[in-house]
Amino acid sequence: MQLAPVALFVYNRPSHTEKVLDALSANVLAKESVLFIFSDAAKTSKDIERVKNVRKVAKSYNGKFLKVNYVFSKKNKGMYTSLVDGMNFVFEKHAAVIFLEDDIVTSSRFLSFLNDCLKKYKDYENIFTVSAYNYPRKKLSLRYSENDSIFLTQRFSAWGFAIWKDRWNKIYWNINYLENYLSDRKFLKRYKTTGIDKIRMLKNHAYKKNMSFGITLDFNMFINEAFSIHPFHTFTKNIGHDNTGQNCRNINESFYNDISLNNDYLLSNDPLHSDSVDLKFRGYIRKLYFRHLYLYYFKRFKSLFSFLNYKNYG
Repeated sequence: MQLAPVALFVYNRPSHTEKVLDALSANVLAKESVLFIFSDAAKTSKDIERVKNVRKVAKSYNGKFLKVNYVFSKKNKGMYTSLVDGMNFVFEKHAAVIFLEDDIVTSSRFLSFLNDCLKKYKDYENIFTVSAYNYPRKKLSLRYSENDSIFLTQRFSAWGFAIWKDRWNKIYWNINYLENYLSDRKFLKRYKTTGIDKIRMLKNHAYKKNMSFGITLDFNMFINEAFSIHPFHTFTKNIGHDNTGQNCRNINESFYNDISLNNDYLLSNDPLHSDSVDLKFRGYIRKLYFRHLYLYYFKRFKSLFSFLNYKNYG
């Protein structure tokens, strides 16, 4: 079968990029896969040298894949535009694409899993994307059948995923279309049932406070009444929770997983969509969401308290 090309997006983190490419090149199907590496130009002068170093790292992996295509931007587009433009570029000649960013380390079966899912579920109209990531299974307390390694949920994850061109073409990228949805309370209430954190992210995206590629795909998946495939055990881990990324800044062990455990998988003809799995999945997200809010407001209160102490006694 023809394998889906990989679109890897990098920016200013040479050490992260090297780790990601090391893991990707160690994949079982690496030598049979075409890789596109998209590098955005530096936004500020302090990033110029780091962007150069990233591109140097990227070029050193030529020969470790079937073919490597380098798409280096001369002007800074910003993360959101760079991701959308890059995916559109690959979709001009391909029917499906595997998406990866410069802080997502993959297991050796990452490409195998996504390509197998792309082939098997191509004609399943209710499946929008295939995610390679899942939260730590022990923390989710998920039980699964020995005859299946995946489940369906209405939550998208950008930490390594695959999507078909016909699904991609259903996505609205212009944020102006969100206005009517954001004023519809009944609709927002339904959308919130798929994740308590989504409304805040969607509003931040709509008002350009934090342009999010991930929430755009998630929202469009929802309005198309579709699902994302998730593995019970992850094929990827995020190494960007170290204050180097734009959207994932703080270290959080709640997301960490051992990707070395995932070697074998089974794909059923009828992927599981279980209410009990969904409840546990959403419950864990809810727990993380309120933990995030607590830490955020605790830090703000602590800073305010220190400031008032300084004013009164300094």
